[in-house]
Amino acid sequence: MAKEQDVSLLGRRLAVSLLKVGASLLKSSFNIEPEIIVGQEMVRKFQDIPSISYSDRQYYSIPLAKWKEIIDVDWTNHKKYIVDRFDCDNFSFYFASSMAMQFGLNTCGVAYGKMGDEGHAFNVIYATDGIKILEPQTDDWVDYTGGNSVTLRGKTYSINWIIFF
Repeated sequence: MAKEQDVSLLGRRLAVSLLKVGASLLKSSFNIEPEIIVGQEMVRKFQDIPSISYSDRQYYSIPLAKWKEIIDVDWTNHKKYIVDRFDCDNFSFYFASSMAMQFGLNTCGVAYGKMGDEGHAFNVIYATDGIKILEPQTDDWVDYTGGNSVTLRGKTYSINWIIFF
């Protein structure tokens, strides 16, 4: 039993080390130089949204092309959907949190609203050169140009609340 515990502990330590090295390598491969955006200025772009919350004074963002590069290698969309355990809100918070933790980008918010007639959570990306609505389960995205809804993959995504953290 002691030998099994030693092997388990060694495996955990190795896994953590690999994660740290991998995360560092991934971040450095993008050469991210974010632009600072004042929180109050950012939320003005969402005047048509019924409710918006933001937690920080300053936000860090990059151009849409760089966001796309990151989204292309992010693995959130490969996670398994599990009803009530890892569903739309979990995908959305996971993606936004990953962007903040991994790349220091806190301009990916979580939006609550509806997809069609069903309640749904998804992401809002505030880039230095535009705003996108992202479905983190599929990596599909569409321009946000105002209002409180967009059409993505033939479905209407309506936004009731956005939180940037």
